[in-house]
Amino acid sequence: MEILINYNLKKLNTLAIEHYASYFVNFNNENDIEDILLFLKENSISRKMFLGSGSNLLFSKNYEGLIIKNEIKGIKTIFENEQYAIVEAGAGEIWDDFVKYTIQQNLFGLENLAMIPGTVGAAPVQNIGAYGTEQSNCLFEIFGYNFTTQKFENYNFDECKFGYRDSIFKSQLKDQFLIIKVRYKLNKSFIPNIAYKDLRNYFEKNKIELTAENIYNAVCEIRDKKLPNPRQIPNAGSFFKNPIINKTQLNELLARFPDLPYFEMDAENFKLPAAYLIEKAGWKGKSIGQAGIFANHSLILINLGDANSKEILNLAFNIIESIEILFNIHLEFEVNII
Repeated sequence: MEILINYNLKKLNTLAIEHYASYFVNFNNENDIEDILLFLKENSISRKMFLGSGSNLLFSKNYEGLIIKNEIKGIKTIFENEQYAIVEAGAGEIWDDFVKYTIQQNLFGLENLAMIPGTVGAAPVQNIGAYGTEQSNCLFEIFGYNFTTQKFENYNFDECKFGYRDSIFKSQLKDQFLIIKVRYKLNKSFIPNIAYKDLRNYFEKNKIELTAENIYNAVCEIRDKKLPNPRQIPNAGSFFKNPIINKTQLNELLARFPDLPYFEMDAENFKLPAAYLIEKAGWKGKSIGQAGIFANHSLILINLGDANSKEILNLAFNIIESIEILFNIHLEFEVNII
C-alpha cells in the first residue's frame, strides 16, 4: 500500500474532470485499514472520502484530504437453502460483473440492474436502481469499518435506512463508514419483473422467453440506445433525481401538460421523470461551453471535450432554474458534488 501525494483525479471520475487530491491510496486488504488510520493520525488529516469507480460524482475543486479507493475483491456464497442463497461480494468488485455472476449461478433478483457503472461497495450508498427495482430489494447485510468508532461493524437491511437514491452511508455515516463487503439474499426461483414500460414493451415486441439472462440482455440493449458509454463520452449517469410530488401538484401540472408521464408511489405521492421536464424546458442536446446534455437522454450531462467543473455546474444550475420557472419543481442532484 502506497500513499500518493497531489494525485490527479481525472481518470478516477467518469466525467473526466481534472482536479487533484492532496493524498490518495488504494487498498485491497482490510488489514491495510490500520496503516491508513496511522497515516491520518500522524499527518493530522481530518478529511477523507471513499471512492469506488467515480461514476456518480463531480469533483468541483481539488480535494484537501485523503481519498481512499477500495479494491477488495472476491465473490462467494456464505449460506444457501432450497429457496435462496446469501452471496457476499467485495466492495471493489465491478457491479455489472457481480450481476452477471449471480445470473450464471441461477440466483435471481439483480438482473434488472444490468450495466449500471460502479462498484459493489458504492451500490448501497446510492441505493442504485433502474428498470423497476433497487439493489435494496435484495440487500441482506453490509460489513465494513467505522472510522468514528474504529471498529468493524455489520449493518442489516433496516439499519441501512434506504430511501430513493439514499442510505445511511450517504447521510449520517458519510465518509465515516467504509464498506468492505456486501451480502445479498437472492432467490433460487425466478420471478420476472418487467413492470417498467420500456422493458415490458421490449418483450412484447421481440416475443422472447422471460428469463433472467434475457432481462439482463434487454436492459443492456435499452441502455445502449439511450445512454452514452462513459469511456467514449464522459458522463456521470443520471445527473438529477426524479422529483416526487403530491397529488395536488400532479393535477395542476396535468392541466398544463396533459402528456406528462408519472409513476404512482402511493395514493398521495407521484414520481416524475426528470428527463421529461428537462426536455420540455428545451435543454435536450444543448450545451454551455464544453458541458452539454446528451442528445439521446436529457438526464445525462456530458463532458464535450475538456470541460471543467464550473462549466458542468453552471449548466446544471441553469437547468434547475428553468425547471423551477416552468414547473415550480426543484430538481435535486443525483450526482454527488464533492
